[in-house]
Amino acid sequence: MNCDVKKVAESDKQITRNSFLWNLVALVLNASQSFLFLLIINRGLGIKEAGYFSFAFAIANQYLAIGKFGMRNFQVTDTKQKYTFLSYFQSRLITTGCMFIVTVVYCVYLLVLGRYQLTEIIFLFLLCFWKMIDSMDDIFQGLYQQKGRLDVGSFWLSVRTGVTMFVFCIGIFMQRQLLLPIVFAVLASILLFGLFLAKTFPLYGENIHFVRNKGVWYLLIETLPLFISTFFSFYLSNCAKYAISSQTSDYMQAIYGFISMPILFISLLNCFFFQPVLKDMASSYDGGLLYEFKKIVSRQMIILAILSFLVLVGGYFIGIPILSMLYKTDLSLYKMEFVLLLLSGCFSFLSGGLLYNILLLMRENVSILITYAGLSILAKVISNYLVRSYGLMGAAILQVGIMVLMSIILVALVLIKLNRSSSNV
Repeated sequence: MNCDVKKVAESDKQITRNSFLWNLVALVLNASQSFLFLLIINRGLGIKEAGYFSFAFAIANQYLAIGKFGMRNFQVTDTKQKYTFLSYFQSRLITTGCMFIVTVVYCVYLLVLGRYQLTEIIFLFLLCFWKMIDSMDDIFQGLYQQKGRLDVGSFWLSVRTGVTMFVFCIGIFMQRQLLLPIVFAVLASILLFGLFLAKTFPLYGENIHFVRNKGVWYLLIETLPLFISTFFSFYLSNCAKYAISSQTSDYMQAIYGFISMPILFISLLNCFFFQPVLKDMASSYDGGLLYEFKKIVSRQMIILAILSFLVLVGGYFIGIPILSMLYKTDLSLYKMEFVLLLLSGCFSFLSGGLLYNILLLMRENVSILITYAGLSILAKVISNYLVRSYGLMGAAILQVGIMVLMSIILVALVLIKLNRSSSNV
């Protein structure tokens, strides 16, 4: 009996170690996509193409928010299994279908507008289609994580992401264009996604049958505020890029892409340090263990403060020289903008990483929605003016200002909710 218990414990430890390892690999690969692609395109095709890619990649990630519908963390923190996997799966088919429709409409709009060439618009469509595969993959990742097998999903996500990145980058060097490499990458992604399901779903999945299911509509209604919030969140992260696209040139878009690249590293830290503890935080809060919950949050705050300090200090002294060397572009004139963008990334680390997920597991969906909607309206009103008047400095001021304001509001919301919870105990 004791031997059986010991074997189970050792097996759980191995799963935990593998989950940590492969989740880290998957996060690193995912976070490095934009950095690596921008680097390869800038060196292989030129800075103008790099600028267009930066804009297209932002659009694709914006539309990915439609596909994912803000549902992954909701699914993982659904510890009481309020909704079945069938509801999550069917809802993802609907949202990814909506993502496809919106992509087609936007591409037609760009075609009518006449600002971009047909090959550039086709590239944007294929890039968005690549993200649609990520959207469908994400719902299975959430299921496996919910069942304690994050290691399985993360391993296959690492394989698919790594292979498709390799295919795309090699294609850029061999073809010296954007279109054919993205076609090959999309095909590779489809094949690997199919292989992932064939190998894992019979072992860890649940029955899927296409029947009328009222649960899917209740799920979509409940997560609608999260979707809108996530969509606005992507907009807030990229509002400076949109303003640069409308007010300046592809060259300036590329420069902004270069100096904002370390924010992706901060985003990686966000996922790495917060995603693994999300389920524990949800279990503590749902179980009424407020002391344990506050302890986890305090530990995460300390980690956040230390990492933010290291990022800011390291970025100030060595950030610009490294980026200039990597992208073969003199970025020394943009050091202050770079530091401000690092600061905005740190506040994004706090608001979008820790505070957002705390409010999510508290099911404060409407509060999140109101906050993100209000800040998006503010950003939309002032973004073009700031970029038109102050260039990239205006874009950096916009990003840091929005993230600081968001952090202040979300901190206030969390404290109010915790005080109410404490008084009810």
